[in-house]
Amino acid sequence: MIIKLLCNDSYEAEKLSSIFMRQKDELPYVTEIVKIIENELIVKLKDNSHHSILFKDPDNALNLMKIFSDLSSMGKKITSVSRLGSEVIMTIQ
Repeated sequence: MIIKLLCNDSYEAEKLSSIFMRQKDELPYVTEIVKIIENELIVKLKDNSHHSILFKDPDNALNLMKIFSDLSSMGKKITSVSRLGSEVIMTIQ
C-alpha cells in the first residue's frame, strides 16, 4: 500500500520522513501519537522526546494517525519513505 501525505512545507516533510524511516532494529522510531491539534500532530519518539509535524490540513494529520494505529494493530511495517517537496510517500506492507 502506498500512502501520500502533504505537509505544511518541505521542512515538515523532512521531519516526518526522517522519524518514520526504517531503523536498524526494524522498530519504529515513533512510539506514540500523542495528540492532534487541527493540522498539527504531536508524536513521542523512542528517546521519550516529543515533536510536532505540521500538515497541509487536518485530514493529512488524521490520515497519519489512522495509519499509525493500523501499523500497530495489524503488525504491518513501513518499508520505505521518500519525500518530494512537501509530500511524503510511504510504502506499507
